[in-house]
Amino acid sequence: MFYALDRFEAAPRIRQALDEGKIVISNRFTGSSMAHQGTKFLNPEERRGYFIWLDNLEFEMLRIPRPDISFVLRVPADIAHALVDKKDQRTYTDKKRDLHEADKNHGERAVAVYDDLTQLFPKDFQRIDCVRSGRLLDIEA
Repeated sequence: MFYALDRFEAAPRIRQALDEGKIVISNRFTGSSMAHQGTKFLNPEERRGYFIWLDNLEFEMLRIPRPDISFVLRVPADIAHALVDKKDQRTYTDKKRDLHEADKNHGERAVAVYDDLTQLFPKDFQRIDCVRSGRLLDIEA
């Protein structure tokens, strides 16, 4: 809910930018909340119900602008886990990994839920595979 309220607070600036014809790119928008919170629902139907509830909350009730498309940059959990070690120091924790990054099982579940999102809502979420033959692709790829 706190992330939804953050997006609600940012919504007027997003709308203004869109009204000015600008392109708005956001890192970790509603889909990220769907994926990470969705890991808590083991039952796929309950998880899908959560997706619909959050979609309704953010885009209908709070009137947060709906993204035209969300790109899911898919990286297997083991590679994503290893990449955390290359990140700079965080401002929100004194640890190398935050709560979710420290939990390898959460990472695996999140990858699976992101996969579900791209399959359930292909008009909203486009998957981009970022690993080929066990190696992270270069940005140019």
